[in-house]
Amino acid sequence: MKESEHSDRSAILDECRSATLERSNFDVSSHDEGDTPGRDSHSSDTSGTFKVLSKLEKWGDYENYGAPVGPTRFIPMKTPLTHEILQGRQFGSNFTVREFLDNQQALERKVGMIIDLSNHDCLYSQDIPTEIRYTHIRCVAKVLPDMLSVKQVFQAALQFWEENPEEYIGIHCSYGFNRTGFLVCSFLVENCGLSVQSALQSFGDSRPPGVKHDRFKEELQRRYGTLTEEITKDQ
Repeated sequence: MKESEHSDRSAILDECRSATLERSNFDVSSHDEGDTPGRDSHSSDTSGTFKVLSKLEKWGDYENYGAPVGPTRFIPMKTPLTHEILQGRQFGSNFTVREFLDNQQALERKVGMIIDLSNHDCLYSQDIPTEIRYTHIRCVAKVLPDMLSVKQVFQAALQFWEENPEEYIGIHCSYGFNRTGFLVCSFLVENCGLSVQSALQSFGDSRPPGVKHDRFKEELQRRYGTLTEEITKDQ
């Protein structure tokens, strides 16, 4: 990656952090969840691990990772797997943590953190290097992430970038589209001042085809449509 691109992304991230401070009085808890399906943020669904392993053929259909999203250093991806899990299975290409880190390094991107949004035990825990920060925020597949999950992702990412402003964060659910896209788009709206539509477009450009479930897109508009209007008026 060119040095100018690094500088531009750093400057924009600084603006994102400033925008966050300016809008610190926005209370995410004030957004009513209505009939949105909830979840226990502390729940553990180990059976989900076996469900994912039973769908490895589908896993192999998707690109391993996308490009950094919009002005951020989020890199969306599908869940990495270990060589033990991949052994004996035929895919177009394998995808492990080591391969992800090496590929990003070749692109002059230093990844220092991975945020795991899956609702099952980590499928690659033994492969995580000690220097990589790993955070697991469980989100149920096909269920809209609740506001607690959103706040936890924000807190983890912003704290990491405060300490490591030049580094990147790999973020994934099972396949890296809906849960991942929803939370990254939420970050773009709340912390970078993008409209919902611009956030969805940025994520889609990074990881085609982007957020796939319509109700995830509709929920982003429901939660953040008013906030987007307020930001536009202030500009």
